[in-house]
Amino acid sequence: MSPTHPPSAVTSLWILANEAEETDFIAEIGRLAARHGTPVFHPHLTLLGDIPADPATLSERVRALATAAPAFTVPVEDIVMTDAFYRSFYAGFPLPSALQALRTAAIREFSLDPGPFTPHVSLLYGPVPPDAKAASAAEVAQRWKGRAVRFDRLAITNSGNDVPISDWRCLLTIPLGS
Repeated sequence: MSPTHPPSAVTSLWILANEAEETDFIAEIGRLAARHGTPVFHPHLTLLGDIPADPATLSERVRALATAAPAFTVPVEDIVMTDAFYRSFYAGFPLPSALQALRTAAIREFSLDPGPFTPHVSLLYGPVPPDAKAASAAEVAQRWKGRAVRFDRLAITNSGNDVPISDWRCLLTIPLGS
């Protein structure tokens, strides 16, 4: 498949969990990828994806968004399974006012209409047989459901729907409220 944007011409903004919880998410994604033969990726909550711009040109605009937004803590509401490739299963979160305000500011800043917002951190990408996926999701729910996760950084990435997962990188990370 040929990308519609070269990797240098698309950006996504990710919100990252604090370092301790990020480490736990990385371990969880690694376990699941090894078990199911699925891609490994960096854990993130996508604030705004597929922005048609070179990530190198956005640092000042994104820095302004990050400094105006506080870090926030939210509990994992549930582990949700779907048939979507990028949402095969994920940790779903409520939408706190701090996250809603940051999302609204990002949409305004980049003049995008991204549609509905489902705050989540994906834990598994790709198709997995339903019974195996359900068994893994039940195990993950025991570890994660109800756990409070602190999100404290905003990242500029080169990720997008047409960029191979193995090429995704956090290019600049800015603390929220800095």
